[in-house]
Amino acid sequence: MTALSEDAAASARVAAAAREAIRRGPGPPAGAGRLRRLLRRTTLRALRPYTAQQRMVDERILDAIDALDRRVGDRDRLDLDLLVEDFVTALETLRSRGAAGEDVIAGSRAVPYAAGDVLERFRAPVGGVVLGYRQGGDLADRAYLSFEEVFRGPEERVRERQRIYVELLAGAGPVLDAGCGRGEFLDLLTEQGVPCKGVDLDAGMVERCRAKGHDVEHRDVNEYLGALADGSLGAIFSAQVVEHMPYDELMRFLTASVAKLRVRGLFVAETVNPHAPHALKTFWVDPTHQHPLFPEVALVLCRAAGFGSAYVFHPLGTGHVDADRYVESEYAVVARKA
Repeated sequence: MTALSEDAAASARVAAAAREAIRRGPGPPAGAGRLRRLLRRTTLRALRPYTAQQRMVDERILDAIDALDRRVGDRDRLDLDLLVEDFVTALETLRSRGAAGEDVIAGSRAVPYAAGDVLERFRAPVGGVVLGYRQGGDLADRAYLSFEEVFRGPEERVRERQRIYVELLAGAGPVLDAGCGRGEFLDLLTEQGVPCKGVDLDAGMVERCRAKGHDVEHRDVNEYLGALADGSLGAIFSAQVVEHMPYDELMRFLTASVAKLRVRGLFVAETVNPHAPHALKTFWVDPTHQHPLFPEVALVLCRAAGFGSAYVFHPLGTGHVDADRYVESEYAVVARKA
């Protein structure tokens, strides 16, 4: 049983004891004092894991104890029934947050996703059981491609995760895949007959895309957009790209996208969801990441860049932003040119 589960069980026992006190009636003042001490001790024990997690403390519990301090001195007007009910309500609120607390703990222990068997555990002469690799390779000319294959996973996996965007962009061609990587989304668009092109700054990625027959430029995204005619694109798509851009470069990307899209054109950018603890921790797996971008910030930046409307959603979620906000690893901002 975890610390949070143990505290939830303790909270349940205190709540049951409090209800029993209500059934018996208020009793003498000395009994109320003993109850007060019991509640305080149990509460402080239950709050320990929450204070260790960014002050996840339910202030209502402490308020209830303060109310008890104020009331026990008045022997004639002591209303133990009401008092204990207040405390039980606060305690049950704390218990209901146990599952969320478990998620936070699990997120703090998240390790990077890694595909294949490049990294493995084995026994070393010094160090005992270690994590490492035992077979190297000359990958200097395509280092980031190799990095993607481990930490982004097989292309088939990425394609399935991006398939939802095809429906969103069907009929929106020509589509530019900005930072197209290995070309997974270009594969999907091509299968559906959607006109598309790609651009990427990494030579190894461009080589992979061209080997699959895609029209891809080896160039900086903003430089590429700057050379296009205004209003020449139906949609701009990017997946796991904007988190690589410093602020000035990101704003250039957004404002250039507004200019290059035709009226009612779509801009779609998927990125890491920093509201999810596990995603925020593993954000720093990629050494080329600049900063996480909160969805609320992405929306305001799109508005500042000149998009007429925008919204965010979680492509692999339930379809409700409130349910997905702290769970899903990524979100996408979808903006439309007015």
